[in-house]
Amino acid sequence: MDFLGIRCYISAPEDLILSKLKWYQYSQSAKQLEDIKFLLHEPSLNKQYLERWATRLQLDRYGLF
Repeated sequence: MDFLGIRCYISAPEDLILSKLKWYQYSQSAKQLEDIKFLLHEPSLNKQYLERWATRLQLDRYGLF
């Protein structure tokens, strides 16, 4: 993506959720869980992708999905 003439890379919401799950494992930050809950409301989320990568990365889902 180009923003104001600067090349930018944007994470897919699924990857952001996975990243926040990993951070939560280390930090136990309520902010990470709040962000994940918000992102899970995205109607176009690829839930199969989330499940597959959460399993591969051995991430605890904390009952969120």
